[in-house]
Amino acid sequence: MMKRKMIFILGLLGLCVAVLTACSSQPSKNADGTPSTLKNRYLGYYRSDTDNAYYFQESTNEFDFNVKKSTISDGSGDDYYSKKYIVVEEDELNSKLQGQAQKYKAQVTDKDTVFYLVLKDNDVNMDGKVTKSEQQAVYQVVLSNGGKDIKIIALGSIYGYGDDFVFTGTAKE
Repeated sequence: MMKRKMIFILGLLGLCVAVLTACSSQPSKNADGTPSTLKNRYLGYYRSDTDNAYYFQESTNEFDFNVKKSTISDGSGDDYYSKKYIVVEEDELNSKLQGQAQKYKAQVTDKDTVFYLVLKDNDVNMDGKVTKSEQQAVYQVVLSNGGKDIKIIALGSIYGYGDDFVFTGTAKE
């Protein structure tokens, strides 16, 4: 009888540890839905297969995040290159973008955090919801090393051209 109680208690403790471990592996989120490990400023380099960047300058070597205002900018100081964003889940992306996201996720480790930004355009609802047909500017963001390293990948193309780039950077606080 005592042996059964001990096995039951150890099993219950093991289950509790497993649940707590699973819950703690998900990073906490900021008010805008970005992971709390996201830093304010990243310096790095940009590469592109095209020279038709649409939302950000082609020569950018910086990206700044303002989670209170839900904005991302390329550090140029030009308001034109500062855009509002909405964080969406992968299953909210249209099927074409989900396929592209999976291609890049193959390079991600289980220690990395992946999230998706949809830039708000004039024709996007301002209520915080983006329909799949409104997803014109979607970026897959991969945070590594506790948010110290970032990779921003443009998914799809904007209006049929440009903005196919990858930015790789390191946090600069």
